[in-house]
Amino acid sequence: MRQYQKLPELLAPAGSQASLTAAIKAGADAVYFGVAELNMRANTAQKFTVDDLADIAQQCHDADVKCYLALNVLVYGDELEKIKEVIDAVKKAKIDAVICFDPSVIEYARSVGVEVHISTQHSISNIEAVKFFSQWADRMVLARELTLEQIKEIVEQVRREDIRGPSGRLIEIEIFVHGAMCVSVSGRCGMSLYCHNTSANRGMCFQPCRRAYQVTDPQTGKAMKVDNEFVMSPEDLCTIGMLDEIVKSGAVCLKIEGRGRAADYVDRVVRTYREALETIETLATPETLVSKHPDKIDRWNKELGTVYHRGLSDGFYRGKAFKYWCGSYGSQA
Repeated sequence: MRQYQKLPELLAPAGSQASLTAAIKAGADAVYFGVAELNMRANTAQKFTVDDLADIAQQCHDADVKCYLALNVLVYGDELEKIKEVIDAVKKAKIDAVICFDPSVIEYARSVGVEVHISTQHSISNIEAVKFFSQWADRMVLARELTLEQIKEIVEQVRREDIRGPSGRLIEIEIFVHGAMCVSVSGRCGMSLYCHNTSANRGMCFQPCRRAYQVTDPQTGKAMKVDNEFVMSPEDLCTIGMLDEIVKSGAVCLKIEGRGRAADYVDRVVRTYREALETIETLATPETLVSKHPDKIDRWNKELGTVYHRGLSDGFYRGKAFKYWCGSYGSQA
């Protein structure tokens, strides 16, 4: 008899119409996307506009797929009315939820009855933070820096203490399972703003951390290369080989990063994780995946290696705290 109730939601990125279509066809349960100007991938994703919201909702709901709008940028005073206009449009279009960071977005969305998911940028890492945000939100996207054991403990505490959101449902826990990792805590970085006057917290990260660097003595001007020039560029997250443990953690949603990636990336990654989840569904317990299907895991890893990546690692989930650093610039596919 299975020791888990159902598979978690597989959440795919959609930075363009082509990626949205790819995600739906590849088997995503839900997609997330941004709109122009208020988009954490504003400089990479082929942006949607507010006028596209109704069409996106129609496409998704016709396919029995949920859709979430990411409104997780910092918001300035002169943008407050624009935020309200976007959220009003979200409600009218029947988008399923907004992913929020700024309190102004959280507060207004709740005031008009739009479901709120708290962005990973809030670095939620403990049960007290979950309780605090449960006043406004039904779902929390946990910090990427947590271990699997820490995630599992938060899920268990939510159940044990019966912590519920505004909808009355138990608080849902969402975690990342694939895609880019950031040297900064949950992506809250000031390096791009300092170096290029383009803020990462406004979706305009220039990614100076992905470049090669050398150490220079300011007194002599002599420079020295370090063993790995890419000392601030971590490898990408890939959990396909531990997806059984991820499912067992109790997280209700597994998120794929990549709103700046092409449709072929979305298609390959979503299809691979969908196949893995469906394989887990056939097992007596999720943790038997590694022992029963090592050949499939090997194939899945090879397939994921054919699309954009900076090297693949298990991130913080094993508690290894950035053991994995990218050794080159750009994709290693």
